[in-house]
Amino acid sequence: MRRAPVSAVIAAVLVVAAIPASVANAAAATVTPAAEPAIYVGPPFSIVGVGPRSKNIYWYNSQTGETQIWSMSGNRLIHRATVIGPDGNPTAIGTPFSIVGVGDFSGHNGIGGDDIVWYNSQTGETQIWFMNDNQLVGRATVVGPDGNPSFIGPPFSIVGIGDFDGDGKADIVWHHSQTNETQIWFMNGNQLVQRATVVGPDGNPSVVGDPFSIVGIGRSGS
Repeated sequence: MRRAPVSAVIAAVLVVAAIPASVANAAAATVTPAAEPAIYVGPPFSIVGVGPRSKNIYWYNSQTGETQIWSMSGNRLIHRATVIGPDGNPTAIGTPFSIVGVGDFSGHNGIGGDDIVWYNSQTGETQIWFMNDNQLVGRATVVGPDGNPSFIGPPFSIVGIGDFDGDGKADIVWHHSQTNETQIWFMNGNQLVQRATVVGPDGNPSVVGDPFSIVGIGRSGS
């Protein structure tokens, strides 16, 4: 299958060093519930992802293992719900698993919400939770082209999720902390179809390290 060059892709990788306060605060808005004061949330909750299609905010509670989804309209919280399993009961997950991203791996164009990507720091397993809104409907380990599980550990780590080839399904972005290579895994659901190193306009690998780091993935172009 022919892939678009990674230097001119649908999704864009956002890399930053330090952002001045004057820029960081520009056009900012505090999250508020309907007809209520602003919401302030701190530890043990932390934001672990934003749905690229649903625009929901995904929170994780490091003490209880709860994952919570906030359905948003602009900066306004409309509804919140705990992630539940197929049986309807809350699904609490703790270490060594952690959420590393959110994306539409099933290609349902945001209908039913986005899917959740978990990574096991001990085994190197990457696992995708296929979601229907806040309910888990299926889970699958990321496998290679041969159908066998793909276990990846340090110095590689997952730094983003996005649709880089325009097929309507999310892909996985990895970064190598020693060589500073950024690699994209083009996915079909939970199966790796092809991988490619990010290259510059000249076709050579784009190697970026400290003090820069990838902080997000977004859409670029039409």
